[in-house]
Amino acid sequence: MAILFRIIAAALANSMLLLPHNAERSKPIPKKSDILLYAHRGIGYKGPQNSICNFRGTLNWFSERNMQPRIETDVRPAIGGFVIFHDPSVGDLMADTKDKLVSELSVAKLQRLKFKRKGFEDCNIATLDEYAAFAAKYGVETILDLKADKSVWTPESVRTVVTVMGGASGKVIYASGNVAVLHWVRAAAPSAHVLRYAGRGALTTRELAELKPFNGNVSISKRPDGWDADKKGIARARADGLSIGVATIPGLWKPSQTAGWAKRGVSRFIVDIVQKPEPQSGGHQGGQGNDRPGTGGGGQGRF
Repeated sequence: MAILFRIIAAALANSMLLLPHNAERSKPIPKKSDILLYAHRGIGYKGPQNSICNFRGTLNWFSERNMQPRIETDVRPAIGGFVIFHDPSVGDLMADTKDKLVSELSVAKLQRLKFKRKGFEDCNIATLDEYAAFAAKYGVETILDLKADKSVWTPESVRTVVTVMGGASGKVIYASGNVAVLHWVRAAAPSAHVLRYAGRGALTTRELAELKPFNGNVSISKRPDGWDADKKGIARARADGLSIGVATIPGLWKPSQTAGWAKRGVSRFIVDIVQKPEPQSGGHQGGQGNDRPGTGGGGQGRF
């Protein structure tokens, strides 16, 4: 019996030699649920937020886990076009510049600016056309947040954004905190999926009423504390035919965070996936040319 035990133990030990070296313990496969995960402005440690060099690394993150790549990103009007940028002004993120509004700078000027973040000086601000080409090439599903208030957007500029992103392709959800902007999206693409970023706190009757005219293919998203403040809010929204999302809050995301939300009927989670770097063997992970994009399209990307 002892001899048989030693034979089995030796066989198991030999089989371990067939495992990949340094198995990816830092890359767990998340638990499945019905929530679709969107990386909020890309994955934090992959590069400056909303940059293409970040999105390359983000694409790899999803591909390594056999998941459909999904990104939440932001677009703002600039002089001569549109750029992928979250903040209304450039001072916090970009180096060697005064804190000017994005809308007051030309696209060419914005693309000459360099990010402050060390190690990513070769990254620059992406145009909407560049992001649209990237998303189309690698099959990235996108929540595109049209930033800024209604005064910065016009029906014509919104139509241009929708056209560049492929209209109501099913790959894009057009989001805004301003309902008028969402109506302009629908005017440009009547079947487009729109998402309202609602205010803090409990769901209000006004928020529900504002979304009824969209008559389907519409979502509403709140921060987790908003839904927690209104235990019946998700049920009310679902009864009105809305799909429900949870907007991100700062902090290190864990797969287990989605379990309770899935049970409550949430369908989308826009989240900061990781905010600290994994060990690197050299070179920055999000740099242009350093992270070769994965193929995308693997798995359903559900949590």
